[in-house]
Amino acid sequence: MATVEPALVALGLAGIIFGLRAFEEDLPYEGAIAGFFFGLGFLAKGYAVGLYLLPLLLALAVRPRVFSLGRTKRSLALLLLVFTLTGGAQLFAVALLQPSLVAFQLATLFGASEAAVRAAAAPTAFGADPKSLVSTLFFFLPLAGLGLAFLARKVGEDEFASGATGGERRLDHGVLWGAFLVELLAIVVVAGRLKLSSIPVLPAVAAFAGFGGTALLRLSPDPARRRREMLVAIAAGTVLLGVSALLVASPVDPLFGGRERPINVSVSLGAVAGVAALSAVLVFGAFRRAFGGRLALTFLSGLLVAGGIESARAIGFALLTHRTGAREAADQIAPLVASAPPRVTSFRSVEREALEFRFFRTGASWETLTTPEALVAEVDAGTVRSWIYADGAPAGPLAPPLFVRKALAATLRDVTAEVDARAGRTTGLHVFVPR
Repeated sequence: MATVEPALVALGLAGIIFGLRAFEEDLPYEGAIAGFFFGLGFLAKGYAVGLYLLPLLLALAVRPRVFSLGRTKRSLALLLLVFTLTGGAQLFAVALLQPSLVAFQLATLFGASEAAVRAAAAPTAFGADPKSLVSTLFFFLPLAGLGLAFLARKVGEDEFASGATGGERRLDHGVLWGAFLVELLAIVVVAGRLKLSSIPVLPAVAAFAGFGGTALLRLSPDPARRRREMLVAIAAGTVLLGVSALLVASPVDPLFGGRERPINVSVSLGAVAGVAALSAVLVFGAFRRAFGGRLALTFLSGLLVAGGIESARAIGFALLTHRTGAREAADQIAPLVASAPPRVTSFRSVEREALEFRFFRTGASWETLTTPEALVAEVDAGTVRSWIYADGAPAGPLAPPLFVRKALAATLRDVTAEVDARAGRTTGLHVFVPR
């Protein structure tokens, strides 16, 4: 199933961009546009829009003098008003049309309902745990470390010439991106336990990598600052190599394949060390005249190409291997559930959310059916028309206990072979329908 995280990223960043313009350029109507985008982000992912709204408000709050300039208060009021109206539109509609569901809807938007907790517990394809981030972004993480040092630079003529706002109206961009970094680190710390997605905070990684690239392209005229930035680049590479080594040595799902794939490990760790070392050398100002002064640009272009190739490989692998059999199972049972009322549970299955979306019918997981007697009662009731579980899965949401599996085979008709025939392969699903 598609996720809403990419939409949240686009809407959140749009809100930040228009919010910065509203406060720095004194354009109140752009504050309203920012509030509209933040409101849409709230509708998409609930309170997660705070990942974008809070850094902007912090960047404004640490510049209290801005409130006394121009129409800043009006911009802020419009942002918050439009955000409330847009983000609360669904809740207002529920309150008007289905008042009894207001509490559930409010709890879902803030992650406190059973449905929200169940969705949060589901595995994500793009984890925010250290292993997932290092395995997919090892080309760019050394640059992201260098980007931290770049934030300490003062805004100069080059930035003003490119359209940056200076003077009293400029918000604290260091606080803006620093808050984003803190959010990233917090999500990484708890990601393994809560199975959080990295997509909402990937802009922070991309931004800091971009800052690091800018540091290479725009060397500081101060030799002391260049030396400090070089040390930061070395430190970032060292920390990243240390973390990578620990993850490679992990006995469970090691990074880059672990000891069983020494070539992969050596090449990947060598790439990390090479990027960190070359970044340190370039930011210090060495070889600045090599390749006609274009060595840094050549280096960054090569990184982008390498990162693009690696991303294409990973995406292609994910697309080719994410074949769960849910589509073929859905085609098999579609005639049986077509007549079921949408609110009545009509199937029990793995990939439940995907099938619910496909059928516009209600499904259930295996957690609520744990005994043969409950299965017999469900079959006799006649509302559930199909039972699907994953081969080899432990008892839980994906599959029933062993004695319930035996009852399924004895009580219902097994159409697994038909589903496998539709797929042209073994899907790994066991599919049953009434006799």
